[in-house]
Amino acid sequence: MFEMFRRGFQNGVNMTKDRCIKYVLNNYSTWGDSGDYGPFNNNAKRCFLTHTVFGSNMDYPDGNWETKARIWQFHQDYIRNLTEFLRTDLSVPPGMKTIAQKAGLSVGDFEETEGWPHHLYVREARRMVSSYVVTQDDMERKLNPEDSVGLAFYGLDDFPFATVTYNGKIALSGGELSIVYIGDGLRNTGDEGELFEAPGAGMYKIPYRSITPFEKECSNLFVPVCCSASHIVMTSLRMEPVWMILGESAGVAAHMSIEEGLGVQEVDYERLRQRLLGLGQILDVPI
Repeated sequence: MFEMFRRGFQNGVNMTKDRCIKYVLNNYSTWGDSGDYGPFNNNAKRCFLTHTVFGSNMDYPDGNWETKARIWQFHQDYIRNLTEFLRTDLSVPPGMKTIAQKAGLSVGDFEETEGWPHHLYVREARRMVSSYVVTQDDMERKLNPEDSVGLAFYGLDDFPFATVTYNGKIALSGGELSIVYIGDGLRNTGDEGELFEAPGAGMYKIPYRSITPFEKECSNLFVPVCCSASHIVMTSLRMEPVWMILGESAGVAAHMSIEEGLGVQEVDYERLRQRLLGLGQILDVPI
């Protein structure tokens, strides 16, 4: 299971350094933490040696309970075995072996499951497809939907999804990352104080149509969490404050739908907009 790591150690490959990205998604690019904390904190660096198992969760979204349980168990076993490998294998450098020997589950947390969380962390699974799919064009504000029910603001945070061979070496597919969309005259200096100079930088609208399904499919449903968005957008939109915003907007629209006896697609957006603004909701990107 860890033969690639063993060969890397044996050949002096630095598998915990920041990755170099081959392709850039317009203004998005990969960056990494400058520190070296070993495999237990390397997800942020998108490096090769990490406790994430790239590509081993593809069957989870549509899987039955047996499939989901198998994937959950596999990830637990992988972390257990990786820790043991790093503690005991002769190829592992002494410094990393020391880190692995100190690593463990938090004492006092989840005692009934011996320290393991009660649920597998699932960042993204199935999503609705509606009449408006929020895409990277929305993030870059190339589009300006007129039925905004809230703003999102978070950088691109995509994790690698596959390990592949490339020119005789190992490469990871995916893993784009940026703190915030750099645009509107904002200078990317690497200083967080500079990143937020321009009003509204990094913010983008989420339209009402993206949280309501096609009318032919369902007329009494709102989907503020698994909303209609591309994978790239979901790596940003997924933040809890954004879901709270969409949840409030959906709740107000649901009240209007019930009060007026209308399908969710028939709710008058201008009246909804005024109610949301009256509650302090921010619907337009600051200029």
